Amino acid sequence: MYPMQFEQGQKRIVYLEGEAFFDVTKDSQRPFIVQTKNMNIRVLGTQFSVNSYENNSNTFVALLEGSVKAYPAGEKFYSENAVLLKPNQMATLINKSTSMHQEDVDVKRVISWMQKGISFRDMPFKDVLNTIERHFDVHIECDPSILNNSLFTASFTDESLEEVLETIQRYRNFEYQIKDKLITISIQKNENTVP
Repeated sequence: MYPMQFEQGQKRIVYLEGEAFFDVTKDSQRPFIVQTKNMNIRVLGTQFSVNSYENNSNTFVALLEGSVKAYPAGEKFYSENAVLLKPNQMATLINKSTSMHQEDVDVKRVISWMQKGISFRDMPFKDVLNTIERHFDVHIECDPSILNNSLFTASFTDESLEEVLETIQRYRNFEYQIKDKLITISIQKNENTVP
């Protein structure tokens, strides 16, 4: 939630749960701060994307232009856990920790959601399913034994729900059924198994 215009002398702070792209006008007197449940991002003037969903394992910020400093919520801007990002870098915070990971990325892929695409980069399978639910406005019920800690990386531009699931299915051993807006994912049955 954010105001349409910040009043003169007022701090520029927004609170975010979800995903948003920011194009911030430089104001050296009033830094712009994005606060999420697990991470804060402080900027002067820049373009960046933040992903912070309550049910995802990680929170991240990806920088397109300018510079930002990301640090765990509850810590100070100058904390030892803070990371300074340059363009085409991403900081990832494992939620409920102070562990920040910084890496070079193709930010255009990270912000593909702005052009109706979706992208996963070293994302836990649980978070992949959460992203698919939001993107396609569906509900997914998944066998818990499938939700292990393996990571998934892929990008999709205008593929259908079925095409996305079929692609992921090539790398994960599962089968799925779609009924209206409900997707049920279960362990793939071995064809050699006798009922």
